[in-house]
Amino acid sequence: DEQKQLYVRMSQSTPPMMIRWGAHAMTSWEFEGPPPAPVHVIHGHDDRIVHPKQLSVDRMIPGGRHLISLSHPHAVNDFLAEKMRVAMAVRSPTM
Repeated sequence: DEQKQLYVRMSQSTPPMMIRWGAHAMTSWEFEGPPPAPVHVIHGHDDRIVHPKQLSVDRMIPGGRHLISLSHPHAVNDFLAEKMRVAMAVRSPTM
């Protein structure tokens, strides 16, 4: 399918050292204290690379895989727009 072909093209064009670095960075990243900005997770239900059980997910997209922003752009945009509306409402409440 189209996503699988994209994964193959990306992995073939990415230097192995970069893939190893990225895998290590994702699995060993540590951060102390709260993040400096809100962090929200949108995840594809059928992601075969990062399993949803490894995450605290805000929005699970049915049928979505690893490249969720490419396969389900409307769902990602809707999620971001919703979070921005909430943030703006908190920041500048209506009088």
